[in-house]
Amino acid sequence: MRIYALAAQQLDEGCKVDIRRYLEGFNQSRSSRRLKAKFTAFSFPFSLYWGTKQVNSSLVSHEAYKFMIGAIVLGAGSSRRFGDDKRKARLPHGRRVIEQTTANALAAFEAVLLVLRADDQAFKAQLADSLGSEHLRVFLAPDSALGMGHSLANAVTAVSHWDGAFICLGDMPYLTQATLRQLQTVMAERTGPRIVVPTHAGEWAHPVGFSADYFGPLQTLTGDRGARHLIKANPEDVIEIAFNDPGVIQDIDVPQDLR
Repeated sequence: MRIYALAAQQLDEGCKVDIRRYLEGFNQSRSSRRLKAKFTAFSFPFSLYWGTKQVNSSLVSHEAYKFMIGAIVLGAGSSRRFGDDKRKARLPHGRRVIEQTTANALAAFEAVLLVLRADDQAFKAQLADSLGSEHLRVFLAPDSALGMGHSLANAVTAVSHWDGAFICLGDMPYLTQATLRQLQTVMAERTGPRIVVPTHAGEWAHPVGFSADYFGPLQTLTGDRGARHLIKANPEDVIEIAFNDPGVIQDIDVPQDLR
């Protein structure tokens, strides 16, 4: 991945430091995605652009490390058990289920990909307008009619420049920002292939995070099959984190779950 520094923040009155010369042309392989930029004894805020996505950061020491870890919010399902389009169901405070789930992700991640059905053009425009974030991309999965596995595979292909992704289910609006941020921190602090799995009362929960090492297998998913088999098949890469947050297990399956 090629990383370009396109903006330098003003350091002192009338003085700017251009950090492009430190980072332009810097390439990293999949196995070495940690950016290590060394500077002199000052620190300053700046913005990095990863592909076309701006990531706000701040240097506070001689060495800065930054990963591009985002959230994929899956909202392309058919809501069979709910009996209607549960994505559009209103929570007690008036927000749609999919809106609240996506808003939670936007509060914790620098980049969010919201995945909708291939024919959701009108809904896409509504959500983009109501959520109104430059960090959000609303994506229509071309193969959504074939099942969740196909939708997830489409989504991962769309974020191949990320270093890691957490797969958030669109019908889980009760996750807290603190939980999402803790998961993201664990992913960023580790190296090598890794799968970050929240647990609740000893059981696997959501969202699960995958480093980019797993993007290839994720892009091969088909039908209604999710990524659970990847967790089972690679126990050496799994990092489990126990949470008391009930939001990691609470989803909206039936109208009675709206509270």
